[in-house]
Amino acid sequence: MRLILFGAPGAGKGSQAEILSQTLHIPHISTGDIFRDHITKCSDIGNTIKKYIKQGLLVPDELTINILRSRILEDNCKDGFILDGFPRTNQQAEALDRMLHLENLKIDKVVNIHLEDDKIVERLLGRLTCSSCNSIYHVKYNKPLKDGICDTCGSVLVKRDDDTEATIMNRLKVYHSQTEQVLTYYRSKNMVIDIESCIDIHDTTKALFSVLNLL
Repeated sequence: MRLILFGAPGAGKGSQAEILSQTLHIPHISTGDIFRDHITKCSDIGNTIKKYIKQGLLVPDELTINILRSRILEDNCKDGFILDGFPRTNQQAEALDRMLHLENLKIDKVVNIHLEDDKIVERLLGRLTCSSCNSIYHVKYNKPLKDGICDTCGSVLVKRDDDTEATIMNRLKVYHSQTEQVLTYYRSKNMVIDIESCIDIHDTTKALFSVLNLL
C-alpha cells in the first residue's frame, strides 16, 4: 500500500504515519525527518534547509524532490510506503506522479487528517520530540512515562526550534495558502479520504484504520 497523509502541521499525521508503518511493515517517509537528519549532520544541504525551516517556509521543490526520489527508490519501499509532509504544492504532486509513473507505481490513497487552527497551536506549543528516534509526545495530551525521557528509546525529549507561536502561525498561513491546493488536486482524482484528528491519539488511529479497512 502506498499512502500519502495530509494535515496541517500538528494535526497528528506524523504519529499516525508511524503507527501505520508498524502495522503494515512499510516505511514512514517524512520529509521533515529527512531534513532534520541533514541539519544534524551539518551538511551543506542541511544548512540550506535550516534557513527555510526556521522561518516556517517550504523547502524549494527541486531540493525536496531530489532528496525524496532517492528515498522512494530504496529497496524497503518496494512493498509500499507512507509519505508524510510531501507533496506540499501542485508542482510537487505532479512531479511525484511523474516519478512514480516511470517506476510503474502509483499512490493508492490520500488521507486528510483535519484539525482546527487554534487546537493546532495548542498542540504544537506543548509538543516534545525525541532527540534520537523522533517519537512525538505532548506535555498535556501524550505525556511520556518519565518526564523528559522517550518511552521508546530512552533518549532526551526536546522542544523543536520551530515550535514557537510566531513560526506556527506562519506555517499555518503557508499551509492554507499553498498546501491545501494539493488536496484539491487529489480530490479531482477521487483519492482523498477525510478524518478528524482527536485529542486521544488512539481514537484517531481507530478512525484511520477504519477508512483503510484495517480493522
